Amino acid sequence: MLDKARIARELGLARSAMTGETRIHMEGDSRMIIEGHAGLLEYTGGSIRVRAKGMLLHVEGEELMMEALTAEDLIVVGKIDKILLLKPEER
Repeated sequence: MLDKARIARELGLARSAMTGETRIHMEGDSRMIIEGHAGLLEYTGGSIRVRAKGMLLHVEGEELMMEALTAEDLIVVGKIDKILLLKPEER
């Protein structure tokens, strides 16, 4: 059986590139980049919910906006106050 995480490490790649995991980057409390999402569920000025591999990502804040949305990536800007990672049993 292939160990995709090990292969990625040996090739110097990000683990998420081989495993399909969601990757989250924060730039202070005003910009968040979500790579490898599985769909947008909710979008308001105070809340954004996104499907991710094996979890739900819930971002809360003020004046939240989507700077960019593609099939794979989402960029959120605004005042980010809270980030929740919910497993299926916690939804």
